[in-house]
Amino acid sequence: MKKSYTEMREDMELNEVSLMRTGSTLFFAAQVRQAGQRLETKIGKAKGRFDASKKANTAEEKLNHMADGMTEMADAIYLQRVMMGNITGLALSAALIQKKSDKDITKLLKGKRTR
Repeated sequence: MKKSYTEMREDMELNEVSLMRTGSTLFFAAQVRQAGQRLETKIGKAKGRFDASKKANTAEEKLNHMADGMTEMADAIYLQRVMMGNITGLALSAALIQKKSDKDITKLLKGKRTR
């Protein structure tokens, strides 16, 4: 079965859109992973600072370690927000891919019925 130029062009456009959406999904998935790894690092550093404050000899040293730990925790909270934004982007991309896939399947089924 030969396809017309218009049909081939529509197929190419569908493939391009599908690739862009798939690419955006992969991008957001990588961003979520990266933010999660950075978050784990920050929490680990904060824990280390808090543990160091327990072992410190003077009140000043304890306070400095606690302040450093709180700074790391603030960074961790920020990274959680970044991660949530990326998860939202990932979910949206996946939803758009699914919606487009549903439309493509419906279009294909309609095309087969008319033939």
